[in-house]
Amino acid sequence: MTLYWAAKLYKITKATLFKHVKGLRGVKSQTLGRPTALPFHEEKKIAGCLKLMEKWGFGLSKKEVLETIGRHVNENKIPTPFRGGVPGDDFFLSALKERIS
Repeated sequence: MTLYWAAKLYKITKATLFKHVKGLRGVKSQTLGRPTALPFHEEKKIAGCLKLMEKWGFGLSKKEVLETIGRHVNENKIPTPFRGGVPGDDFFLSALKERIS
């Protein structure tokens, strides 16, 4: 029986049946929306380092933060959507928004 006919017969949405068949039902994502530019553990590690530097009085400017992240990404060969391997203003602003909220 196809998903289409099963959905019609049992009056369940195709999406629900698809998730059940694929074993995706009940699986929670760590993020909402599209995937992050960097893996979650990398973001957490970088954020921790930046916070520690700030705490010790070595806060970086926006440009320095973006260049540092770009250097880390390029040295560790982490695949990202960054143009030229360096994150842009959107990445910086969304990172700030996450930190504030």
